[in-house]
Amino acid sequence: YSYDNLHNLTRIDYPDRTYKAITYNSDKDWVMSFRNRRGCVETYTYDVDKQDPKDHYSSSVKKVCNKKVTNQSSYEFFHKDRGDGLGKYLYRVKSDNNGEISDVIYHEIFGKPISVINNKFKTSYTYYDNGLVKTKTEPLRSLFFKYDNKCKKVSEVDIRLFIPEGEGAESEDRKVSNIKKSKVSKREKPKLAKKVTSQFRYDSPKCNLVFAKNSDGQIAKMKYDSRGRISLIEDQSKKIVKVEYEERFGKPARVERPGLGTIKVTYKPSGEIDKVQSKDGPNVAVQVASIFNTLLEIIAPATTEASI
Repeated sequence: YSYDNLHNLTRIDYPDRTYKAITYNSDKDWVMSFRNRRGCVETYTYDVDKQDPKDHYSSSVKKVCNKKVTNQSSYEFFHKDRGDGLGKYLYRVKSDNNGEISDVIYHEIFGKPISVINNKFKTSYTYYDNGLVKTKTEPLRSLFFKYDNKCKKVSEVDIRLFIPEGEGAESEDRKVSNIKKSKVSKREKPKLAKKVTSQFRYDSPKCNLVFAKNSDGQIAKMKYDSRGRISLIEDQSKKIVKVEYEERFGKPARVERPGLGTIKVTYKPSGEIDKVQSKDGPNVAVQVASIFNTLLEIIAPATTEASI
């Protein structure tokens, strides 16, 4: 190990003659570059708003491997004073990760997002006074959450699905616009396509989700293993799905629909799905995976949809 005169770690040498290296801005004590054992180098730059240096600043990173840019990202941070006078809070974060644009605005008290824009797709949130999600709004979907249990978990979700006005048939306004090439366009309002209400129940005292039902008539009943993971799901027709997990990521490794077949799931080192296979053949694999995903969709409004 090597260090600079400020005791910052600058280099690590390995027996195979590879090494890692770090450089710093000695005045600011900022990391300026990092080299990994494969020879890839990340360089970092920092900038501050001269008018508001403490509350508005940004950083960027560029990664080069074998003379090729493999990553180029930037991050911009905005802070504001809290309205109650209790200091400052993170108001906004903008990022550009290899062209993937994200813009998030946060709640003043709860620190949770109230507006999230990912590549022009906007999601908005409102909250109850205790910080639990109240509404989630997307361009063609809105969700309203209720929490009527001691677990402070979702007990009911109303979901409204919309379709853009004029979909499937060209509206008169659009026809005129197309013909005249008008510079003024009429803002289209989405039409309600469907409303779905889902209800949920939890066990005591662990507060595991054990029952889900929606207005489409779908039902899911859950049982758990000793580690709190779903091990069995039963649908409205009394048919079941059994789930076993791999230990590295805690993700499903074996999914069985008794009487139909079993799928086995393997994962890449990153945790992404590598292969989904079944000794019963690809058609059975597709069917089992589809049934499992359908059951997960029934419980999703109380799990993934309510999470931030």
